[in-house]
Amino acid sequence: MEAKLLGGVVSSSYPTITESTSLNGVTNSVSNSFQTGNDFGFCAGAKIKFMVAPIVGIGLGVDYLASDVTFKGVGNSDTYKMSEGVIQATLGVSIDL
Repeated sequence: MEAKLLGGVVSSSYPTITESTSLNGVTNSVSNSFQTGNDFGFCAGAKIKFMVAPIVGIGLGVDYLASDVTFKGVGNSDTYKMSEGVIQATLGVSIDL
């Protein structure tokens, strides 16, 4: 059994949002784009490893990454905060020397 707890900077991009309206044959379009957001985040995980040979193991693990990233609008002073959480399952082979 292995466990980990990591902390550091998380960077994330937010997609450009485009809104279009049409009235009496006139189309208007507004695009909002955001700078890359950065903030502190952490990753916690656990893995169970089965040794199939003296130095070879097969591991099955689960990790969770979380952060509250703040995005600044480009061309305006708006900021948006988004909580991110990602769960990742892994299966792998390891060589332990």
